[in-house]
Amino acid sequence: MSQSSTGTARAVLTIAVSRLLALAGVAAVAPAFAQNADAPTTLPEVTVKESPTATQRYQLPATTESVTREQAAVTTNVVNTEDALRYMPSLIVRKRNFGDQYAPLATRTSGLGQSARSLIYADGFLLSTLLGNNNNSMGAVVDIVTRMPTGFEASAKTTGAMQNYNLYGTSKNLPSSQTSALLGNRLNDLSWWLSINHLDANSQPLNIITALTPAAPSGAGTRVNGAWMDKNRLGQPIAVIGAGGLEHKVQDTLKAKFAYDFNAEWRAAYTYGVFQNDTKSQVETYLRDSSGKPVYSGSVNINGYNY
Repeated sequence: MSQSSTGTARAVLTIAVSRLLALAGVAAVAPAFAQNADAPTTLPEVTVKESPTATQRYQLPATTESVTREQAAVTTNVVNTEDALRYMPSLIVRKRNFGDQYAPLATRTSGLGQSARSLIYADGFLLSTLLGNNNNSMGAVVDIVTRMPTGFEASAKTTGAMQNYNLYGTSKNLPSSQTSALLGNRLNDLSWWLSINHLDANSQPLNIITALTPAAPSGAGTRVNGAWMDKNRLGQPIAVIGAGGLEHKVQDTLKAKFAYDFNAEWRAAYTYGVFQNDTKSQVETYLRDSSGKPVYSGSVNINGYNY
């Protein structure tokens, strides 16, 4: 009984010493943890950049709408720049064909005949043509903001389209193609951008040539055939004698941009651009004389009426 009690006492003493040593170890480690917790933590530098919108830059009081290139890429089939405005509220761009150089911008307050009331800028440069119009932008102002590369980038893209046109005496397949490429880079505070675009397009007729049918028949004029008899929007009888404005256009655009950032607020930028447009416009007559030759002018007789 005495030996058993002694063994038990020794076991209890051994356990107590072990616990004491364990507690001493914890106490010795705890200050080290406290010292490490007080040490400063260094995080990598984070730079946040965002270009101000036109509303923020000019503090515009009017209603504004915008679309980013990321949004346009997933919502709009952008072939030319004007396509980016396709779903903007209260705006319409009269784009009749690829490369249409007469594509005015209209709003609810200014129609297509008042194109200069809607001004278009790209990086601060006025692109609108003000010929035959005033220059009061009471309709809308479109501000196109382009970007500069943040690193090396290069890309190339080609787009093709085929239009089948069949109306009155005109039946044509009208192909169009566009090829573009760009190259850019940023070296420290200097960034540069080179781009080129080539467009080769064929348009449908931009107008239908008609002649109002005379009130009384007549036997005068050279007898011709091939006209299409129809009525105009007023319900008056007309002879459709041809199509006009069949355009074949070749357009080349070359642009170079350079920018140097002095700091986060000041930048020097230079833009150089060249645009070349070679457009040939043709007409197509539906009229043929008795020998089958096309007739473009003169006094003609169609179905007993002199035109």
